[in-house]
Amino acid sequence: MKSSYLLLVLLASSTALLNGCVLSEEENPFDAEDFDVGLETAGYGGYDPPFGSNGYGPPCFWDSGSQQALRDLGKVALTSGASGKLPALPTLLASCREVLKNAVECALNASQSVDDPVNGLTYQGHWGLADEWYYGGLTTDGKRWVTACMVQRLNVLGAHVDILLEGNHPRIVENLANDATYDFEESSAYGNLFDSRATIVPGRPAFSAYVCSELEQIQQCPASGGLPWIDHRICDQAGNSCGLVYLGACQTACIPNGPAGEYWSCKPSGAILYNPHTIRVQLKDPTSCF
Repeated sequence: MKSSYLLLVLLASSTALLNGCVLSEEENPFDAEDFDVGLETAGYGGYDPPFGSNGYGPPCFWDSGSQQALRDLGKVALTSGASGKLPALPTLLASCREVLKNAVECALNASQSVDDPVNGLTYQGHWGLADEWYYGGLTTDGKRWVTACMVQRLNVLGAHVDILLEGNHPRIVENLANDATYDFEESSAYGNLFDSRATIVPGRPAFSAYVCSELEQIQQCPASGGLPWIDHRICDQAGNSCGLVYLGACQTACIPNGPAGEYWSCKPSGAILYNPHTIRVQLKDPTSCF
């Protein structure tokens, strides 16, 4: 429906209400289909991958019950049989079911969805970094991509911010046109929460999330460096449960990765092998400093 016609409808309805009357069927010039206005969507949060948003709270993500649930879930298909429903996952707090939503949005593609049997909500896929999880347990590659994605979507107090994710994966490859809009490179992250050998104990990290600061982040906060902001965003109020391992500047902790060296392969100090499953998060505006 054209905007001018819709405006005419609204004005006619408003006039009738202000006059204290309602038009009869004979007087009403509009049919029911005139009010059938379609909704336009463009992917999760109004954006298609590799765009999206963050906004998942660190306390729920790092909670020991959440980490146990994710480890268990990574071994099996997201859905049980033909029902399209997630397992109940009893270790996951009812107030932290958003952790599953984060995982689904990172792993599945936009044509896939699963139902949560606990709260009745449907979680729609988005980035499609490991969409095979719908049918079976995660591969090692899938575990690493999903972990990096989930970590990069954490944000202090659950505040939602539009983001761009980039990495050496077909679903999130670098695009210079995207970079022009989301031109603030914050950090790159990697990890594998699903295969962690750490004992899951409340108040202790269940796995290590390795994060380095991109050059723009360090230049944004020359006095404090990148760590205070990264810790603020990824750990928030999770306390000692947060498994953040800060690597410093990506330029020193990592080596170029990808066809043109546009991504990073990183490792912590003392390690031998570099991990290529890194995901960079980019923003429209610079972050704060702490």
